[in-house]
Amino acid sequence: SGGDLRLFVDSGTPNLSHYLTPEPTEWMLLCGQRKIVHSVGPPEDAEYVNVFQWYRIVATEDPDPANPQQRYITVAGPDWNMNWCLNTSTYEVQAVLFDGISGVYTETVELD
Repeated sequence: SGGDLRLFVDSGTPNLSHYLTPEPTEWMLLCGQRKIVHSVGPPEDAEYVNVFQWYRIVATEDPDPANPQQRYITVAGPDWNMNWCLNTSTYEVQAVLFDGISGVYTETVELD
């Protein structure tokens, strides 16, 4: 039901510090992909569908001057399946930070 994450922003990003200053109680959306293997056909015909999960930021670590493009945070939310990571060797996902949100609602939907 949550855990620690390392936020990383490319050092060439404008306003770098803005992306790495989330406050506790702000919300973050993690974005990954789930692989769907069909029962018929070769494995290379597998499809990928996007997966999104909401997490509330509960704590942030002070910035490290030696690594200004990263910051560690602690989040609360549903368990994340590591197989949904965009790169399963480094466990990378995309994150979208939101401020000014008082709560979120999650519903599973299938898009055709």
